[in-house]
Amino acid sequence: MNWLKTLLRMIAVLGPVAWCAGAASPTVKWLSGSRFEDKLASPVSVLWADNTLRQSLLDFGRAQQIAVYLDRRIDPGGKLDLAARNMPIGEILREVARQRNLGVSILGDVVFISLPHSARRVATVAELRCQDLQNLGKASARKFAAEERFAWSDFATPREILQQLAESHGLEVVNLEQIPHDLWPAANLPPMTLVDRLTLVLEQFDMTFQVAADGRRIAAVPVPADVAIVRDYPGQAQPQELLAAWRQLAPDCQFRVIGSRIYVKGLIEDHERIEAAQGKTQARPPADRARRPGPAAPPEQVFTAKNANVPLGAVLSAFAKQLGLELQIDLEKMRQAGISLDQLISFEVEQASFDELLDAVLKPVGCTHQRRGNVLVVQPAS
Repeated sequence: MNWLKTLLRMIAVLGPVAWCAGAASPTVKWLSGSRFEDKLASPVSVLWADNTLRQSLLDFGRAQQIAVYLDRRIDPGGKLDLAARNMPIGEILREVARQRNLGVSILGDVVFISLPHSARRVATVAELRCQDLQNLGKASARKFAAEERFAWSDFATPREILQQLAESHGLEVVNLEQIPHDLWPAANLPPMTLVDRLTLVLEQFDMTFQVAADGRRIAAVPVPADVAIVRDYPGQAQPQELLAAWRQLAPDCQFRVIGSRIYVKGLIEDHERIEAAQGKTQARPPADRARRPGPAAPPEQVFTAKNANVPLGAVLSAFAKQLGLELQIDLEKMRQAGISLDQLISFEVEQASFDELLDAVLKPVGCTHQRRGNVLVVQPAS
């Protein structure tokens, strides 16, 4: 039944955007900033059955203009099965991660799917490196804050990637021998700061970097066991009550009240939750409140599919099963028309509607289709 696995593997239901082929295609216009965040919150529908993990995520990300990067420590050929209707893109990616006991984090404008401990800390590690750079002067800070596209070719090694990153910014990198030899598939990511680019590569080895006092050399070093950021916040009129609320909001943080200030030690995401809660407690005049948006319109389902020499009946059964439809075929009429469900067909569609997909399958063999609610009726063309 290898043909059936192949058939199921090629089915993908995507949002209404252009499909871009090629693992490192330079034509993708990655979304960034607020457009990136808004896109992660936008709903789409997907249908993956027995797909390979890495290629499905890459194709899905390109179609949505959202850069998705899979950690080197994760099996890229692992199978992926997921059906979701009108689910936010970010939640779809988190569901993929949950199914495989992985984690999701955002690094710049890249969705990083990695091991849970890496996903939890990687944004904080990057923020700590930014804090370190504040003591090195404006020139060094500007160098590491520079955003550039991040790409490499098939079979690049992480040592080569790190070496090229350093040299392109006039830096010397030491301790590269601590990075194990590995061959990486091609990647094409949106512009990222030098801090984020270095962090993305090194975190996959449980490492980060240190910058020399002169700002000219970086060294690859292990990530410390205790990764956290300390910030202080105004305790307002009743700091103990505020502290109790924050303990529920960020239970993994450490808190300390000194005078009228509350000191918090935790991950960057914990601080973001606390800062968001602070913003919510600040009263605003009614005219300044944002209007709540109405419900998003359900996205149009589109299909990209390609297959050759598969039985007609099996194709129709697979579509009906995966889309939750009841399939009705008048076998006697099909026999009279000389159409067999066992005959082999080939078809290819890209960004097609459901009707266009079925037309590509049925018209060459002389059949038509109708949708009657949840029933798909297939019959010979009159």
